[in-house]
Amino acid sequence: MNFEQFSETINIINEAIANTLSKSNSINLDILFDSMKYSALNGGKRVRPLLMMLLAKAYGLQDMQILHFAVGLELIHTYSLVHDDLPAMDDDIVRRGKPTNHVIYGEAMAILSGDGLLTMAVNHISEELVKHENIKESVDALKLLTHHAGALGMVGGQAIDVLHENKSLNKELLEEMIDLKTVALFRAACVIPGIIAMQNEEEISKLDDFAIALGRSFQIQDDILDFLEDKATGKPTYATILGVEEAANMAMEMSQKALCMLRDKPEFENVVTLTSMLIGRSY
Repeated sequence: MNFEQFSETINIINEAIANTLSKSNSINLDILFDSMKYSALNGGKRVRPLLMMLLAKAYGLQDMQILHFAVGLELIHTYSLVHDDLPAMDDDIVRRGKPTNHVIYGEAMAILSGDGLLTMAVNHISEELVKHENIKESVDALKLLTHHAGALGMVGGQAIDVLHENKSLNKELLEEMIDLKTVALFRAACVIPGIIAMQNEEEISKLDDFAIALGRSFQIQDDILDFLEDKATGKPTYATILGVEEAANMAMEMSQKALCMLRDKPEFENVVTLTSMLIGRSY
């Protein structure tokens, strides 16, 4: 995926993440912060915070009104990847073409790094939201983010994933797992801009529906690409349960649903472009 047209926004996000992770005040914490920076600044595409920033712009928000949430969201996503790669979970040794965190810093430090990224995400948002006028909406947005990131969201999906490794899984349970593990953070990325922009409940609901369709399509596409590249992990996916053809049809259905929600709104042009890139990617 070539995100060059969004490079300015991605650079803003990257700079803000780097600034947030530069707050170590003790030489004794240098290794911990180095570990956190290693994963957070390791070339991620910034899909979720970019989506959040573009939606915020579509609603007329300034970057500084949403940037702290974009940073927090990406830190949470990064912590989940650090923990996912651990030997007790996916046991991966490569992430984004580089050794995973625990390979470089050890398993214990990787665990602590993930813990640090998660708590720093909430701390950063909390510090920044009091500087803005719409504190109620900001608190509501933070509640939504932590809900989707926690045991009733992403963490819950990871738990289902771990418990069913090398076990059979029906389509219904797979959908529940994906909706929690992957779709939940897409929902946060899409709905939070609407909350901060003080949109009505109907608009918030439309954003949530868009996020669900996009998140599902994104994950199904991932499953198909992994299957075709023979990256089987032993875990059930849409490609292994439904077969590539049916999974591809489902991805197409979800992607068209997502795009149809925004195509007639010119202010969402950049969001439509990003969405088309995400669901049409080949890697």
